[in-house]
Amino acid sequence: MKIHQLPLEDALKSLGSAADGLSSSEAQQRLRQFGPNRVEKAAGTPPVLRLLKEYVQFFSVILWVGAALAFFAEWSAPGQGMARIGYAIIIVILVSGTFSFWQEHRVEQTLEALQKLLPPRVNILREGSVVRVAADQLVPGDVVLLEQGDIVPADCRLIEAFSVRVNNATLTGEAMPLARDPAPSQEDDLIRSKNILLAGTSVVSGQARAIVFTTGSHTEFGKIAQLTQTSVAVASPLRQQLAYLSRLIALLAVGIGLSFFAIGAAIDVPFWQDFIFSIGIIVAMVPEGLLPTLTLALVLAAERMARRKVLIRHLASVETLGSATVICTDKTGTLTENRMRARELLLGRDRFAASTICNAPDITKRSFDFFQAAKLCHDLKEAEVDGRKMFLGDPMEAALVEMAQGAIAEFPPCRRLNEIKAQDAMAENGLRILAFAMRRLPASVYGGLEEDMIFLGLVGLEDPPRPEVSGAIRKCYDAGIKVIMVTGDHPHTALAIAREIELVRSHAPIIVNGDQLRRLPENEIERVLKGPEVIFARVAPDQKMRIVEALKRSHHIVAVTGDGVNDAPALKAAHIGIAMGLTGTEVARAASDMVLLDDNFASIVNAVEEGRAVFQNIRKFLTYVLVHNVAQLVPYLAFALFRIPLPLTPIQALAVDMGTDSLTALGLGVESPDPQAMRRPPRPQRERLLNLPLALRAYLFLGAIEAAAAMAAFFFVLNGAGWAYGQSLPPDDPVYLSATTACLSAIVVMQIVNVFLCRSAVRSVFATGIFDNPLIIWGVVLEISLILLITYSPWGNFLLGTAPVSTQLWLFLVPFAAGMFALEELRKWLVRRTLPHARKLRELRAAS
Repeated sequence: MKIHQLPLEDALKSLGSAADGLSSSEAQQRLRQFGPNRVEKAAGTPPVLRLLKEYVQFFSVILWVGAALAFFAEWSAPGQGMARIGYAIIIVILVSGTFSFWQEHRVEQTLEALQKLLPPRVNILREGSVVRVAADQLVPGDVVLLEQGDIVPADCRLIEAFSVRVNNATLTGEAMPLARDPAPSQEDDLIRSKNILLAGTSVVSGQARAIVFTTGSHTEFGKIAQLTQTSVAVASPLRQQLAYLSRLIALLAVGIGLSFFAIGAAIDVPFWQDFIFSIGIIVAMVPEGLLPTLTLALVLAAERMARRKVLIRHLASVETLGSATVICTDKTGTLTENRMRARELLLGRDRFAASTICNAPDITKRSFDFFQAAKLCHDLKEAEVDGRKMFLGDPMEAALVEMAQGAIAEFPPCRRLNEIKAQDAMAENGLRILAFAMRRLPASVYGGLEEDMIFLGLVGLEDPPRPEVSGAIRKCYDAGIKVIMVTGDHPHTALAIAREIELVRSHAPIIVNGDQLRRLPENEIERVLKGPEVIFARVAPDQKMRIVEALKRSHHIVAVTGDGVNDAPALKAAHIGIAMGLTGTEVARAASDMVLLDDNFASIVNAVEEGRAVFQNIRKFLTYVLVHNVAQLVPYLAFALFRIPLPLTPIQALAVDMGTDSLTALGLGVESPDPQAMRRPPRPQRERLLNLPLALRAYLFLGAIEAAAAMAAFFFVLNGAGWAYGQSLPPDDPVYLSATTACLSAIVVMQIVNVFLCRSAVRSVFATGIFDNPLIIWGVVLEISLILLITYSPWGNFLLGTAPVSTQLWLFLVPFAAGMFALEELRKWLVRRTLPHARKLRELRAAS
C-alpha cells in the first residue's frame, strides 16, 4: 500500500520513525543517504557561451562568410578597400549580437527560481524537542511542525491536524483551500489525498504535525521541476523563417557570384580579377544592414510591449505570439481574480445574490444568526497593506467575513427552493457550497455540539472571472485564435467560468478530465482538440505537456499561459510560454518566454496585435533593403557584361546598408499595427518572410527602377565629362570618383522615396500617412545629411572614395524619383481593384 493509504502507525513504521521525530545521529545518517532537501537546478548555458551563440546564428554566419571573403579579396588584390568592408561587417555582427544578448539578459530572472518557493528554515521535532533547522537539512522520517502561513518544505503525511487547510494551486492549479486530516485515505492519487501535504504548497489555516516521507527531487514539486528542466525549448517561427531566409540569400549570392565567375572565365577575364569581382558580387548580394535592423526592431517592439505590461524574455518571442493559432490558458489567476467571493445564498427557502453594494436591512435582520456565524467562525488575522485593511488566512473564511460585513440584495426573481435543489443549482454554476447551522447551548456544555442543529442556510463561493477577460476572448475569436482552458480545477467550476467569460457558447462543449485524458491515446487527443470548444479539467502537469505536444503535432503554433509550478513544463514546451508576473511563481516565470506584468489576460491580445505587426514590419524593411540590393548588384553586372568602369565601389554599397538606410529601415520595423490586424486569422505557417510577391516587387519592380536611376546618374556624370565607351578610368580619377558618387546619390534619393512606398504593399502613401512615423522622418533627415557629408566633406570623400557632384545631378534625379512613386502608386491601385474580386472568388470557392 502507498503511504497515504496506510494507518498512521504503519506509516510511521515504514519510515523508521516515530511521532516525536528522529534522533540527531539518525538524521545525519539519512542526510548522507538521501542528500539535501533541494531541487538541483540543471546546469544552464554560461553567459559567455550565450553571448558567443548570438554571433554565430542565422544571418550572422552569412555575414562572417562575407567578411572572410572581403579579407581574402584584400589579400589577393590590395588597395581595393575590401578590408574596410570586412571590418565593417564584423562590427555589424558584434554590435547586433551584443545588443540582442543584452536585451534578453537584462530581463532574465537572476534569483534561483526553484529554491524560492521552499522555506529557508522550518520547525521540526528531534527526539521530542522542537528545533529549527534549514529546510535543506530535512530527511525522510523527520517530523515537521506547521501553522498558518507556512510553506510546506517537503512531501509529508499528517500525524495531527487542527483546522488545517492548504492551498495547492501552485501544484494542481486548484484555487480552493482544501481541508486536510490525518485519517488514512482511499485515494489512489497521492496529490488528491487529504492526509498529504505537498512541498511548495502553503498552509492557509490551522496547525499541523506531519512526517516527511520524500525530499528534494523526489517530491511532486521536484518531479515537476525535472519535467521543466528536461523539456526541449521550441525554435520560434521567426527563427525558423530567418534560417530559411539566410539559406536562400546565401544560395542566391553564391549562385550569382559563381555564374559571373564562369562568364568572366569564358570571356578571358584574368583569373584573380575575375575571382575578386565574383567575391564583390557575393558581398553586394548580402544585405549587411538586415541583421542590426531586425535586432533593433525586435528590441523596440519589446520595449513597446513592456509599456503595455508585457515583458519579453526572448526577442524572437515578440513575433511568435503574433503567429499563434491556439492559446492554452490556465483558469485560476489567469482568467479569474484568484480570490474567493460569496456569490449566492440560500436563507430559509429564498435564494439571493450576495452583494456588498446594496443594503437590505430586513433580510439581514431575519437572517442575523446566519451572518453572525459567518462573521465569527474564522481564524483570520487583520493586517494593513497599502493603507487598507486586509484579512490574512483562509481565503474562504475571508470571503465569508467580507460577505457578513457587507449587505445583500435579493436575487431577481426570488425563487423558493428546497436545500437539495439549491445545492445542485449552485454546484452547476461551479460554486463551492458551505452549509451553516447552529445550536444554542449553555456555556457549561461541551459534548455533542454537532447534534440537533438548526439549518441556517447555504452560501455559494466563487473565484470570480476578471472583468476584462470576456472582451479579450472575443478578440481572440475574431483573430482566428482558438482558446482552450486547461485547469486543475473541477469540471463544473471550469465550465461555469468558461460560460461566464464566453469561452463556451454552445450547449455541448467537449470536457475532458485528467483520468479520461490519461487513458486516451495520442491520436485520440488530437481528435478531441479539433473540437470547436474544449475544456481540460483536473489535469496533471505531465498531461498539460501531452496537450501541448498534441497541438504541435497538429501543426499549431501554441501559446500557453500559467502561473503555478504545475504550469512550468507546458510553458517551456510550448512555442511561447506566458507567465503571470504578479501572482505567478518564479518557476513559471523562469520557464516562460514572456511575462504579463499585470496578470491581465487582455494584455495577451495586445501582445498578439504587436506580434502580428512585427512580422509585417519585417517584411516592409526586408522589401526596402532588397530594393537597394538590386541597385547595388546591377552596377557589378554592367561592369562585367559591358566592360564599363565599376559604377559603385563595395565600400559605397556598404555605406547604404549600414549608414544612409539604417534609420529609415528601422522606422519601417516599428510601424504601428494595422487596425484590421486582429480581424484576420493567423498567417499560414508555410507563409515565408520572403515570398514570391515580395521578391517580384523588390527585385523586378522597385529594384529595377532604382537600379535604372543609379546607372543613369553614373552615365550622366561620365558623359558630361566627355567619357567615351571603352575608355578606362583609374580609381583615383576625379571624373570616376564623381560618377560613382552620382550612382550612390541616386540610390539614396530613390530610397528616400522608397521608404514611404514600402509602408504598405497595398495601401496608398496618402492613406498610410507621411508624417505619422517620426522615426522614418528622422531617418530621411539622416539620409540627406549623410549623403551631403559623403559627397561634399573631405572626410567623406577620403573614407568612401567620393567626390562632389553638381547641382544638375540632383535635378536629373527628380524625374526618376517621381516616376518610381507614380508607378508604385499605380501598381497598388491595380492591386486594390483586384483584391475585392479575388476575395469574392475565394468565398465562392469555399462555399462550393
